[in-house]
Amino acid sequence: MPSIYEGQYHETTSIAGLHYIALGTGLTIAAQVNARYMDRIYIHFKNKNNGVGEPEFRLPSMVPGTIVLPAGLIISGWAAQNKVHWIVTDIGIALLGAGIILLFQSTQTYVVDTFTLHAAS
Repeated sequence: MPSIYEGQYHETTSIAGLHYIALGTGLTIAAQVNARYMDRIYIHFKNKNNGVGEPEFRLPSMVPGTIVLPAGLIISGWAAQNKVHWIVTDIGIALLGAGIILLFQSTQTYVVDTFTLHAAS
């Protein structure tokens, strides 16, 4: 990431490193929001399935991630290539981080629910 800001925006290394805050912000916000709603979604589908939970009920929260991650890549890549204001690139990177964590959390909980016996090994 610093190479984007050093090369395209001509920032110093110390200033370019501050843009990792955008990635951390996207990761943190998405992780907190997803953690709050993932169990609610699971309970909703479990109740619709006569109280029987399935590992696949963890996957619906992947849908926003499959939209947000490519959007973040497109926004950050386009903004950096066209030297648009640096905040646009940061917004794209924050969306990228949000998409990554949404997909990761959903996949991780699905694997744990699917392979319960071996989840800790």
